[in-house]
Amino acid sequence: MEPAFDLKKHSKYFFIISFVAIIIISLILAWPYITAIFTAIVLAYLFHPIYNLILKIVKNETVSALLTSLIVLSILILPFLFVGKC
Repeated sequence: MEPAFDLKKHSKYFFIISFVAIIIISLILAWPYITAIFTAIVLAYLFHPIYNLILKIVKNETVSALLTSLIVLSILILPFLFVGKC
């Protein structure tokens, strides 16, 4: 005679439902940050060659990262400064 509640059968379904619920909750929590993360990935991909070029010249990773960050900031901020003055 089989028991009314088969623990092995139901534990598999419980794991799958729990896993899907955790994935959905994680996506809901991370959704406001998806745009920022995607933009950061694109900027990092675009400016990595500039970082490597500066690194060949400067030979210091920290200074190269700082100079690359300043270049990225100036490229992103300068147009807004010019538009804001008009």
